[in-house]
Amino acid sequence: MPAAALAKLTRPKLYSAIPRARLFQRLDQAREHAAIWVSGPPGAGKTTLVASYVSEREIPSIWYQVDAGDGDPATFFYYLGMAADQAAKGKHKPLPLLTPEFRHDLDGFSRRYFRELFAQLPERALLVLDNAQEAPAESSFQSILESFVDEIPEAVNVLCISRADPPSTFARYASTGRLATLEWAELRLTLDETRQIAAVKQPIEERTLLRLFEQSEGWAAGLTLMLERIARTGDVPEAIEAETREAVFNYFAGTLFDKQPANTRQVLLRTAFLPQITPSLAESLTGNPNAGKTLEYQRNAGRPPFGLLEEPQQRPLLDRLLDRRDLARLVQREPQLRPFQRCQPAG
Repeated sequence: MPAAALAKLTRPKLYSAIPRARLFQRLDQAREHAAIWVSGPPGAGKTTLVASYVSEREIPSIWYQVDAGDGDPATFFYYLGMAADQAAKGKHKPLPLLTPEFRHDLDGFSRRYFRELFAQLPERALLVLDNAQEAPAESSFQSILESFVDEIPEAVNVLCISRADPPSTFARYASTGRLATLEWAELRLTLDETRQIAAVKQPIEERTLLRLFEQSEGWAAGLTLMLERIARTGDVPEAIEAETREAVFNYFAGTLFDKQPANTRQVLLRTAFLPQITPSLAESLTGNPNAGKTLEYQRNAGRPPFGLLEEPQQRPLLDRLLDRRDLARLVQREPQLRPFQRCQPAG
């Protein structure tokens, strides 16, 4: 009996996902370019979109979940080789391992590796790197990714899903037409898509649906959470705003905040109540010499930081939906920060 496939190398299962025809057409067009970068805030529906597209179009694919371990190039090449072998069902020669004698020429090894990989893939194949923002910023992953894009042949595509925009070094690919992007503005649910999701998950009155559409601002996770809460508690239009905030808080706290390391949570919370924050001020306030880098990494990875490193209108949707009441509730989850909370100005 074959071993069970690793979740890291498995396309996510879909549950009541609606086919988003307008975005499927955008992806069809994007596949005229070698590489595609799909970016948006957490819960924007990026992974669901791409997984449903692959299924709907019956595209031969390799799905790879990027994580912090891929900051080690040997780990990345090992698991990508496993994914390729899994897709080929053992019919091709295994891809090489990055052993110590090859580490002195990582770029050369990467290019040879990717040429061998692409030679094994059928036409129309799509290689998906999901959660690309999870690779450590200081690692060699970005330079390896550039070699990846450089070696993509005709009739094959590499698609990256990320909470962050493409690295600045990818500007050259966009300027030469080698890279296509699909961003948050296009990922937002339309009213018709909102209506389709509600029809599948929780049929509601049109008046209520319009309020949900307005408050979710096209955020797929927010809409789904609100529909689920309405299904549990009953459709009470007057309570939608409260339901929205509760759904957002639970999603943010449980899915994003609680998964951060303890020192990162403390940096975020200690800087949360300030109207403006800079890396140097964050380091001074927290006593953590890496606080500035922590906030910068959170921003670059597309995670909404509490500190205002950007103009308010540029902050992700989650950051705008959480207010001081919610931040105070998060502080209550960190006992060592409760005395600090009492020192913050009210309002």
